[in-house]
Amino acid sequence: MNILGIKPKVLAIYGATLFLSLHAYLILYINSSFLGKFMSESAISLLYIISAVFSLIFFWNIGNLIKKVGNFKMSLFLAFLAFFSTLVLVFSNNLVSASISFVLYQFSITSIFFNFDIFLEHYANNEKVTGSVRGAYLAISNTALVISPLIVSFLVSNGDYVKVYYLSAIVLLPIFYIIIYSFRDFPDARIKVIKNFLVLKEVYQWKDIWNISVARFILEIFYVWMVVYTPIYLNQYIHLPWSHIGILFTIMLLPFALFEYPIGKLADKLCGEKEIITIGFIIMSLATVSISFITTQSFVLWAVVLFLTRTGASLVEITTESYFFKHVNSKDVQDIAMFRSSRPISYIMAPAIAGTLLFFIPHNYLYLILGIGVMFGIKYTLALRDTK
Repeated sequence: MNILGIKPKVLAIYGATLFLSLHAYLILYINSSFLGKFMSESAISLLYIISAVFSLIFFWNIGNLIKKVGNFKMSLFLAFLAFFSTLVLVFSNNLVSASISFVLYQFSITSIFFNFDIFLEHYANNEKVTGSVRGAYLAISNTALVISPLIVSFLVSNGDYVKVYYLSAIVLLPIFYIIIYSFRDFPDARIKVIKNFLVLKEVYQWKDIWNISVARFILEIFYVWMVVYTPIYLNQYIHLPWSHIGILFTIMLLPFALFEYPIGKLADKLCGEKEIITIGFIIMSLATVSISFITTQSFVLWAVVLFLTRTGASLVEITTESYFFKHVNSKDVQDIAMFRSSRPISYIMAPAIAGTLLFFIPHNYLYLILGIGVMFGIKYTLALRDTK
């Protein structure tokens, strides 16, 4: 039975995504501050890099892994690993246990979103509504992203993050039921398994996919840079309390919940993705650069600027997602893996670049450099053949 024309399996993916996203986003913006109790900013950067290397190895071998294990079993294992590592992180009281559990957590949470991509691409394979389906998928995920900082602002006091990690672990539990009930009979597609360097060569020669992948990579660099360093900057340099930061981040993230579904439908029916991505990069760049020059604690000013950064990002996110998945299907596991590799690679490059820069420049100039870097996304966007 379809609800509002949506297949039951797609609804199950949407439900699982909501819980998974809430689990991940509750601790997304406090991880760096929590780890700061055990290590320096440079060490935190290194930890993100190590986590990303594990994820990258996973993505590069995903074709063979799914062929041997299956998407159902793999997603179930990764959900358990995310749950287990979150609990271990809660009880960590030293550098070693915090580091190991964080690396395992980052790897598992990055990887399981990929498994959901495979489920969704199989059950929602009508390319004429890709933007709408992906827009709804991202809107559900980003609803959790929006409300999470607000929840954190009520739970965190005096640097006590434990309650947030407990809640994060609890909201992951329904996912086990959804995966087992809905996807235990998932028919793994007859995927193409080819050597990674040949996949990279294929993607590079497929110019539209190469250009959209580079544009997405720039977006992922932006995300990681902001996630790791913005909470530290607002709290330790601008001296805003977490009660204010949590509300600020909720306002900042509203564009993901408000804009992505209608923009996805717009890309399907009217103008295509190319123009929207370009506008998104321009807004992202200008708003990010302005952060470097704001020294006031004005709540309203910070809310406006941060909201604009994510307005641009939301336009780029849904349209890069829509464009890419209009060109692939669930059998193209390794092509999808290469596309999703932009996230772990960004977790390697962004902390490496920003962590190095912090030895030479003040923290606030990180955003000037990031904003200028974001502008390079326009070059690859303009090279795309539009879908309209």
